[in-house]
Amino acid sequence: MCTAPTARATGVLLPVQSNLVEPEEFIQPMRHDTPRLEPLRVKYDKIEAVVENQVATTTAEQSFVNDTGSVLEGTYVFPLPKGASISDFYLYIEGKKTKAELLDSSKARSIYEGIVSRMRDPALLEYMENDLFKARIYPIPAHGERKVELSYQHVLHYDAGTVKYVYPMNYASFCKKPLETLSMKVTVKSKLPIKAVYSPTHKIDVNRKSDGEVVVGFEEEDVIPDKDFVLYYSVTEKDFGLTLLSQKEEDENGFFMMLISPGKRFQEEEIQEKNVVFVLDTSGSMTDSDKMEKAKDALKFCLKHLKKDDHFNIIAFSTETNPLSTRLVRANKNTVNKALKFVDELEAVGGTAIDEALLAALQHEPAQDGSLSIVFITDGKPTIGVTGKDEIIKNAKKANESGARIFPLGIGTKVNTHLLDTLAAQNGGVSEYVRPDEDMEVKISNFYLKFSHPILSNIKVTATNVRLTDVYPKGKMDLFKGSQLTILGRYNKSDSAAITLAGKMGRKNIELVYEVDFPDTSDEATFIPRLWATRKVGYLLEEIRLHGEDQELKSEVVRLAKKYGIVTPYTSYLVVEDEEVIVRRDGRPPRPMASRSQIFRDGAKESLRQAPGVSGAADMDLMEYKEKAAKAESGALSVATSREISRLKRLDAPFDDRSSSLEIKHVSGRTFYRQDNSWVDSEYTGGNTDMRITFGSTAYFELLRLVPKAGPFCSLGDRVIFYYKGLWIRIDPSGRDDLSDREREKLENAK
Repeated sequence: MCTAPTARATGVLLPVQSNLVEPEEFIQPMRHDTPRLEPLRVKYDKIEAVVENQVATTTAEQSFVNDTGSVLEGTYVFPLPKGASISDFYLYIEGKKTKAELLDSSKARSIYEGIVSRMRDPALLEYMENDLFKARIYPIPAHGERKVELSYQHVLHYDAGTVKYVYPMNYASFCKKPLETLSMKVTVKSKLPIKAVYSPTHKIDVNRKSDGEVVVGFEEEDVIPDKDFVLYYSVTEKDFGLTLLSQKEEDENGFFMMLISPGKRFQEEEIQEKNVVFVLDTSGSMTDSDKMEKAKDALKFCLKHLKKDDHFNIIAFSTETNPLSTRLVRANKNTVNKALKFVDELEAVGGTAIDEALLAALQHEPAQDGSLSIVFITDGKPTIGVTGKDEIIKNAKKANESGARIFPLGIGTKVNTHLLDTLAAQNGGVSEYVRPDEDMEVKISNFYLKFSHPILSNIKVTATNVRLTDVYPKGKMDLFKGSQLTILGRYNKSDSAAITLAGKMGRKNIELVYEVDFPDTSDEATFIPRLWATRKVGYLLEEIRLHGEDQELKSEVVRLAKKYGIVTPYTSYLVVEDEEVIVRRDGRPPRPMASRSQIFRDGAKESLRQAPGVSGAADMDLMEYKEKAAKAESGALSVATSREISRLKRLDAPFDDRSSSLEIKHVSGRTFYRQDNSWVDSEYTGGNTDMRITFGSTAYFELLRLVPKAGPFCSLGDRVIFYYKGLWIRIDPSGRDDLSDREREKLENAK
């Protein structure tokens, strides 16, 4: 069930008092003795949009339910993009189509303000600059429902090959019960080939019909949507699309996101041959829980999916190594059948000679131009030959003259995660782990498919005129079939630039140049800074975990975690105590505020409860977690920690957000903490603010007229402390009702 109002809204149906007959009653504030009527419950919202050459036609079907025992009258309002035109509105009552109005943003403002005043709810302030669609609906039967369907068109903004589509989808402020169904389908058609397709708000399915047509969407049930749906896509004639999104505040270094996407033909064709060595642990411990049989089934899956011109080998190891061949062999019917028989005959017995097996795999020379991949599957720690972690890592690095990628896959919780993670980090790969409760065959086959179809490898991105720093991911970058590469970083100044994308496609080196602009100020993609910070925290935590705690690294993790509200079980303990109080102007004792440390501790406990495979995680003290997580090289906690850090490093969309259950909100690129019933900017350190304004007062709405971009911050609630262009502004019930001339001048200068 929803709690207090938080932010934005989509189309809502607002009941009105029976003695009022005109929609303009919303302009008048609600009297204190007037009963408050809640917006009607939304049963479902089904949206279909078609975007053809930047013109979007959106059709939304919503059903509203009257849960009361009375016949109601209501006003339906829907915030429209600027310049949108309504093509259809369907609401037939007794055979008669309901009359509706379309108001531009200047006329709509008084209606928005009236609703906010009357409902005592700032949720719609997010849309103060939008146009407004409004319709009067009567009657709404007791315990009945009304279906509304509207279609509207608008031209989407195009910027350097990138197009953005937004649909308002935030019900969190008005709902008391979840929607039964929420569905979204967007068909994008373009004369130019469509490359990148990206949503920073929702996890979408992407179906590429052709180079010029893509269908994306999602469907959820029993959900209270709390954010608008945002979709970016890019178009270009080049084989590889490069989309640049940016966010920058004046006089500060900017943030950027690059999306590198292949065309449809690369999604379907095999571009680059593979050289892969499968290294399988067949030690005695693999007999536990049928691990050996499951691992053999997964390996056979990989073998059956080899393509012609691929080259491969298998090295089974326990006390000694047992190779299929002395070298890589070409994948054909005979060699694959021989390999399948070899796998069937493997038995689990003996110790674990990890060092010997790794060195044997690294001796392979690629059969053609290209890189060598080593899939290293093990369920334990080294017990035979060289067993020291540092020595194994050193030996592998020395032997890897060809630059082979090592992809360790740990089975169970007895593996040495520090060893496998370091092998992956130093040798251009990624590690993965299969918990005892997971399907090993599915996990290994999915892991293999992630890197088995390379399109572009050894990718490097450089730029002229601007300096790119703090770029993630670090090291070697590859683009695989069915995926797109997301790169995040900082830039030092605004300028036009030429970005060069270089890499290897099969045996051919390619180099493409893209003309882009890095802006001086931009608030178009405010999600980027937190996404960048999350990735950076992942890399910093990996460095701390594998090489020991360093004060400089720890301080940077603390700073980023506080500023951007990054909460994970592993990062939480790093946030030191910082109890804070607010200095009150009225001289009364300060009200205690929950510290960010408390929020992080609570968040960590919540995450620990969800930590898979960690016995007793929910009851574990954070300091105990700190000590165990930092020291553990194997075991369930070590595996859980490794997986969490890997998640942070790979995160490429903010929708994967562990803080959603906490009192933390991210609005317009800034982080807010819920403290003492107020939403407080993460960078606020206490003390007096530059102005203090009463919610719903004349000063409140004058603030919004003078500084429209304050709307998203004010929409958080009736108690907010936020920063805007040099000003700290507090909204609460004990502020000023009217702006002073000096305050008005400050706001004018901040526009």
